[in-house]
Amino acid sequence: MEERRNIAYLVVILITSIAALAYLVMKIGNIGMGKWRTYYVLLDNTKGLAEKSDVRLGGVKVGYVDKMDLLLEENQIFVKTAMKIKPDVPIRKDFEVQIRMKSLLGEKYIELVPTGEGDRAEAEEGYTFTKTRVLFEPDELIMALKPFIDSLDPNAIKEISKAAPELVKNINPIINKTEELVNTVNTLLPETQRMLSKLYGMTDEFERIISIFSENSNEINEAIRAMPKLINNTSTVFSNVTTTIVEANNLLLTLREYQNSLTPAFLALPEMVSLSISILNFANSAIPEFQNILTQTSITLEKLQGVLEKGVKVRIF
Repeated sequence: MEERRNIAYLVVILITSIAALAYLVMKIGNIGMGKWRTYYVLLDNTKGLAEKSDVRLGGVKVGYVDKMDLLLEENQIFVKTAMKIKPDVPIRKDFEVQIRMKSLLGEKYIELVPTGEGDRAEAEEGYTFTKTRVLFEPDELIMALKPFIDSLDPNAIKEISKAAPELVKNINPIINKTEELVNTVNTLLPETQRMLSKLYGMTDEFERIISIFSENSNEINEAIRAMPKLINNTSTVFSNVTTTIVEANNLLLTLREYQNSLTPAFLALPEMVSLSISILNFANSAIPEFQNILTQTSITLEKLQGVLEKGVKVRIF
């Protein structure tokens, strides 16, 4: 009985160990149960990215790098990387694939970043991303600085270290001057702020003027279009005025030529006026006599009319 119990314990422990081992394998090796969607990305340099590396979206792990295949196209090498993504994760065509550093040990992972540019439709399974970027690499910076570090002369470094105390002493006056400059700047800040407030006020005025121009843009455009016609009309008026001035000048010259002939006529004008007045006075004095003659003539005509009427009646009867 005791032996069977020990065997049962051993079986339970063995099953638990196998389950734990399987869980660790799936967790470490990114082996998941269930369906995954596959997407691809073309990289010209993986920068140390490895299979089973994380694929993240918004910092959350949504998949892993499945495998990498080398492609040679027109003397250029690409790495076609397959990514396994969870089926419930929304993947769009505008995503940019970024290779980022996971730790200081050099581990890398893929971050999917939506750009909002181009086609933002949902990417179907098997879609290949071409927008890629590798972020800042500290190890590359260190490697770039290595030639500079190697080129440093130890003796020059010693000389610089010896001159450092003197340099510190000399830099104190500079620091004092800098403090004075800072104080001067602080005193000028209120005036600068006042000037800025005035500039802001002028900016508001300019904006108001611009808004007025924009509101009356149609009228301004019509005025601009009518400007050539107005200029032509003004030119015509100026030409007419010039012609009139020339004609007036010619008339003045003509009057100047006839001035000698007109002078006697103007001198005789008073005599002509007095003669006209005499004629008018004579006509006024002759009017009563003329009226008497008209009265006698009227009476005579009436008598003649009566005689003629009688003669007509006699002939009729």
